[in-house]
Amino acid sequence: MKFFENLTIAKKLGLCFAVLIATTCGLVGLGLLSINEYRRSDLESARASSLEKSFMEYRLTFGHQRQALGLFMLTGDRRQLSTFTELGAHAEQSFQAFYRLAQGHVSADTQARELGSLYDNWVAEYADKQVALMRNHLTVNHARAIEVSGAPQELISAFDISADKLTEVLEQTIVSADERKASALAQ
Repeated sequence: MKFFENLTIAKKLGLCFAVLIATTCGLVGLGLLSINEYRRSDLESARASSLEKSFMEYRLTFGHQRQALGLFMLTGDRRQLSTFTELGAHAEQSFQAFYRLAQGHVSADTQARELGSLYDNWVAEYADKQVALMRNHLTVNHARAIEVSGAPQELISAFDISADKLTEVLEQTIVSADERKASALAQ
């Protein structure tokens, strides 16, 4: 206390001003950190949202493709085959867009690779074979028997399980980013 009492008024005012400037600089620094955290969280949330949107498009296209194959096998209508083929090309494009977005997000990248592998297996092991069998009127029943056997459904179920895991991961990422944004605003 003696130190402060021995100072002149000019030095006391200078010291108080320096404390005010230091406090202001500290608060500005905290504000900038909060703003940066908010921006980072907002970018992460936006990225997860666009990844989820891209993934949902891929999943929906795959579902429509499966439906077109089922209708083709049920009715033998060749228009469903062209729909199946078009949707296959669209599913590939959707997957590529989805996979590009998933890179860099550890959990999503792993799930994206698994989903791509399951889709490719379904196409190679079942869909292409069923389409080839449906083209010959003597083997139509064999193509339908493959579907009824349940083997394609096992692969589709594995796809759905992996897709649900990815949806859960993306939702958790969005919720976590939103919580960090709220925390950054509260500081």
